[in-house]
Amino acid sequence: KELKSLLASYGTLVRKIGDEDKVSRALHAFSRRELLRKVAKISSTVKQLSISISLSVCITSRHLTLVRDLGFLETKTQGRQKYSQLRFPEIAAVLEQYEVMIRLL
Repeated sequence: KELKSLLASYGTLVRKIGDEDKVSRALHAFSRRELLRKVAKISSTVKQLSISISLSVCITSRHLTLVRDLGFLETKTQGRQKYSQLRFPEIAAVLEQYEVMIRLL
């Protein structure tokens, strides 16, 4: 049942992003999945994310740029701060179901 749900959400996400390779690339690294999980909860700045996932601002920024360029994030500017947020709620669903599957293995 969990696998069926994961595959359905994954398929929806692939259709929205438009490229399965992009989805695979974005979700491949644990640190990118962790970053996407954090952004799914609340839009955040690079510095906020780097602190919450214990990575340098430079590495966090690189991961953010990659997942944004792949179509997973959008950026909103408020004053001098840039906040990243998910483009599609299916991303959060795939991440949640992915973790369930990993725990079952």
